[in-house]
Amino acid sequence: NVYVTPKSYLCFIDFYKTLYQMKYKDVNEEERSVNLGLQKLNEAAADVEKMKVSLREEEKNLEVAEKETNALLVKVQSEAAKADKKAQEVGVQKDACMKKADEIGKDKDDANRELQAALPFLHEAESAVKSITPKDIQELKTNRNPSDIIRLVLD
Repeated sequence: NVYVTPKSYLCFIDFYKTLYQMKYKDVNEEERSVNLGLQKLNEAAADVEKMKVSLREEEKNLEVAEKETNALLVKVQSEAAKADKKAQEVGVQKDACMKKADEIGKDKDDANRELQAALPFLHEAESAVKSITPKDIQELKTNRNPSDIIRLVLD
């Protein structure tokens, strides 16, 4: 049998009050935690909405930048094609100029060889001219019928 005495009843009520306070305290802590969590979730939801707006603006900016980039890319590709075509033209002209330079070099070498071959004759002619005296010139002037070779030289 279990007997309930006033003292045991008062002990039971004291224990109940203590247990109630502990549970009340635990529930309040959990409520604060839940409220804090809800507050953080609300802040996060507001931040997400701000980020969505920012993202939409950035996407618009990105689309504009992408269009500009694509237009620039098309322009660069067209300029590159023109540059390649011009490079080919320049290459053809360069080849032609190189051939012409080779021909000119050959002509120069030929002219130098001919010049070197003619120099001894030039020096001989110079020495012959230096050996002409005024007496020789007078003799030519007095000659009425000079020979054909003398006429050729004087003309």
